[in-house]
Amino acid sequence: MVSVIIPIYNVETYLSKCLDSVLGQTFSDLEIILVNDGSTDNSDIICEEYAKKDRKIKYNYQKYEGLSSARNTGLCAASGDYILMVDGDDEFFGYAKNIIKQRMTLFEEFLKKKRNSEKAFVIPKS
Repeated sequence: MVSVIIPIYNVETYLSKCLDSVLGQTFSDLEIILVNDGSTDNSDIICEEYAKKDRKIKYNYQKYEGLSSARNTGLCAASGDYILMVDGDDEFFGYAKNIIKQRMTLFEEFLKKKRNSEKAFVIPKS
């Protein structure tokens, strides 16, 4: 499983697009951890709505402590084998809808080669 950690601070304008693009990934073994770092806009409402709609989403609220603290809170809540950090104003477009699946495939190839004592060098296809 991949834990996608999204720290949030006053990104209500971008947040729905960000979450929709992460939820739209073709790689489905995801958990999405939202960490609201004391937003003063409507980010809290958006997070709660998405968490109610999709069980993959875990929502955490904390008083403002800064980006690093929000990411650390997400890391503590993560249960996946792999971690992906995404900012609340990021969005995956077009070919990037498959980006998590592509990267996981490359990583699995890397591990397989390493286990087989082959040279473990994987070059991503652009």
